[in-house]
Amino acid sequence: MGVGNVDADDRDHRSGGSDTVTYRVPLDALAGAPTSVQATLYYQATPPFYLQDRFCTSPSDDTRRLYFLAGNLDLKGTPAESWKLKLATTGPVPVR
Repeated sequence: MGVGNVDADDRDHRSGGSDTVTYRVPLDALAGAPTSVQATLYYQATPPFYLQDRFCTSPSDDTRRLYFLAGNLDLKGTPAESWKLKLATTGPVPVR
């Protein structure tokens, strides 16, 4: 399946509301044997495609202000630097 294509056999697409992501890591490529893995999902408050759409479709003063803020916001040294909103985590999952 190519990027952006809909697979009619995709269970997540048919039922909606979720996505399944599978990571395959070649264990023999790791130094040592892992005992567990963990996955964490973070929320992205303003996705780049949203900003791109706004910047390309609206010539308003509000859009110009948003463009300026998005391009000039500097959070270095503030409590918001590197801030992320964790949505979910698997916690450690044993590797068999």
